[in-house]
Amino acid sequence: MSDIVERLRLDAEPTEGDMETAAQEIEKLRAENAKLAASNHAYLSDYQEARGEIENLRAALRGLLEWAGPIAGDTQIVSERAYEEETVAIARAALGEKQ
Repeated sequence: MSDIVERLRLDAEPTEGDMETAAQEIEKLRAENAKLAASNHAYLSDYQEARGEIENLRAALRGLLEWAGPIAGDTQIVSERAYEEETVAIARAALGEKQ
């Protein structure tokens, strides 16, 4: 069977069968288009969620660097346990977890 588009373009007077075939093809393409649109919407939603999570993690890392930066160059001794606790607290906050 030849391509329906070619047949419609070549025939000055398409047959009833050509018109039915064209209608079926249009319906099939519309259904495929709807599936692709739904899939694209789901992908975009996942992408936006991941993008938000990345931004939250970046903000937490910036906060951690701001908190730890002065300590690294400071002569004041900070207990290792306090440093670990604060680091864990910042990481949990970034992940949206409770302590």
